[in-house]
Amino acid sequence: MRSICSTEEMQKIERLQIKDDIQVATGLMECAGTKAAESIIEWSQEAGRKSRNHFHVLCGPGNNGGDGFVIARTLFDLGKKVSCWELGNPTGKSSSSTLMRSKWLQRGSIAPIGQFQMAELKNGDIVVDALFGIGLTRPLDKKCSIIFERIPSSVPIIAIDILSGLNSTSGELLSVSDLPAYKAALTLTFQLAKWGHYLQEGSARSGKIEVLPIGLDKGMREYNKSNTSLVELVDTNPPDFAKFLDKHGASHKYDHGHALILSGSQGKMGAAELAGASALRIGSGLVTLGLPRDAFQIYSNNLKALMVTPADEPKDLQECLEDTRINALCLGPGLGLGRKTREFTNAALASGRNVVLDADALTSFKDNHKSLFMQLHEKTVLTPHFGEFAKLFPDLATRMKSGNYPLLTSVQKASTRSGAIILLKGRQTVVASPDGKTYLVDGVKFENSSWLATAGSGDVLAGMITGLMARNITPLKSAVLSVYLHLKAASLLGPGLIADDIPNTIPRVIGHVLNQSP
Repeated sequence: MRSICSTEEMQKIERLQIKDDIQVATGLMECAGTKAAESIIEWSQEAGRKSRNHFHVLCGPGNNGGDGFVIARTLFDLGKKVSCWELGNPTGKSSSSTLMRSKWLQRGSIAPIGQFQMAELKNGDIVVDALFGIGLTRPLDKKCSIIFERIPSSVPIIAIDILSGLNSTSGELLSVSDLPAYKAALTLTFQLAKWGHYLQEGSARSGKIEVLPIGLDKGMREYNKSNTSLVELVDTNPPDFAKFLDKHGASHKYDHGHALILSGSQGKMGAAELAGASALRIGSGLVTLGLPRDAFQIYSNNLKALMVTPADEPKDLQECLEDTRINALCLGPGLGLGRKTREFTNAALASGRNVVLDADALTSFKDNHKSLFMQLHEKTVLTPHFGEFAKLFPDLATRMKSGNYPLLTSVQKASTRSGAIILLKGRQTVVASPDGKTYLVDGVKFENSSWLATAGSGDVLAGMITGLMARNITPLKSAVLSVYLHLKAASLLGPGLIADDIPNTIPRVIGHVLNQSP
């Protein structure tokens, strides 16, 4: 895993490092540009590009443009053919950018960016985009849009820090034109990847993302002293804490917890069975389904290891919980909507135990979410998809859809407001805890992840989280691990998977993950 940051966080880290010292700022710019140029050469060689590449470096008016001038100079000194194009007024630059511009002028000329669209780009040419970087807040104007529209698809774009036009916090493309073919083959970003590389348009337009350390360690240490932790990115590599999935030594089944999963009435039991099977497969020592009495007669008992107990009313749940060995509960899959589900949820939360609330348990509070929030605690995990999230947090959902709040910010605020861990499901799943710890699980990078959009898939995920919490893995880690394993299962199962396939694949997935974990 690695940390990623928002625009604001990166700017704070830079300020803490530089502290208005021009020499420090200039040194960072020199380091960034030099490392970027070296990576560009390495990438072009690996990509099989001709040694006689013509590099077109587009430099903007800010510090990103300063990085571009260093890149141009370094490429030139390495014997490469370089043309440099500039946007903006040279007199409005920072001291560092002005210095780097003057150093480039000792080697080559600078042409206005408007002339770039008349340049004859050939196969083997490479465009280096150092126009705007992470500071852009307004849309690309028509002039810039036309420039990017006219770059042939055969000519790769290498973005410096982030592709021009992408909001580095939200991933939204800021442009007066749609630019459907506009994307980077490679993004070279500094010190930390940005949220916008993985969210919205950024995911498809950033290409390969390479993070270049440039010596901002002191600024990061200072930032971490007084700010909430940075978001952790989980991609196809196992989370750092995947080792907790293992079971060490001989032990009794109760040492690995007892999960209770409530089910709805006849016709709705499949969801709870999927959750129960998943909780068992992921290692819970015991799993019991709480069934209405009318469901006992039709319970198929396909999985002999699942136990059952009557749970018609909240008082039945309270009686079940007299068994102190039950340490994790799951409510929602197929449970039904309305008063009874709310009362079951209230009883579960009042027990103070680990609780996963999914599906019906969330929707049942759509008209009274404040009463739910009053009962939530740090051992609770809520697992909404966007529609359920919008019912509990309508203002945050509205602001997210309008672009005022990035996805990560919205989930962080929802977790703080509710006092529970929020897992917002999607191809890019966000897991946030009230203390500010946040994970982005990038499902886009997993093969076949789109096939998880199938009935019952969410019930499996809820059961996996419940099973891990029963094993006394912290709720936050349980949630992140479960999302990761869920995606890995899709990768192994392939197209055509259905939810019933996933529980039986969990042992195989755990084996893969433990073999990869340090």
